[in-house]
Amino acid sequence: MSGRTIWKFPLPLSDSVAIAMPERSRVLSVGVQSGGVRQLQLWADVNPGAAIVIRRFEIRGTGHPLGDVGRFIGTVIDGPFVWHVFEAIS
Repeated sequence: MSGRTIWKFPLPLSDSVAIAMPERSRVLSVGVQSGGVRQLQLWADVNPGAAIVIRRFEIRGTGHPLGDVGRFIGTVIDGPFVWHVFEAIS
């Protein structure tokens, strides 16, 4: 058994978000999970035994200036809101 699993990470609605996650985690998708408070989430394939690192993500609404956002991860539609998530490249 490889020890890999899928973890969910909440993404606060902010231009720049830092997330502590196991090293070499592979981002799978972003979306909104309902049930209680609706919140933007990021799912990743992780090795729970790996060292923890900080990764930065940029969130932009449609029509907002992009700036230097990095690698595109995905788009989330939540009612009238559309969010575009990018991983900042170090």
